[in-house]
Amino acid sequence: MTIHIMPLNDLREHDESTTCWCLPRVEWHEEALVIHNSADGRELTKPIGRRV
Repeated sequence: MTIHIMPLNDLREHDESTTCWCLPRVEWHEEALVIHNSADGRELTKPIGRRV
C-alpha cells in the first residue's frame, strides 16, 4: 500500500503519484509514504504535525 501526504490548500493541485510536479520523496516504513512538497514552501518554515 502507498500513502500520499499532500499539503492542503496548495497553490497548485498535486498528482497522487511519485512523478508529481513537486518532486515528492518516498520513505519506506511498513508502507510506502510519498511526501509531497508545497508550492509555497510552507514545510520549510512550519513544523509538520503535533507532538503530544
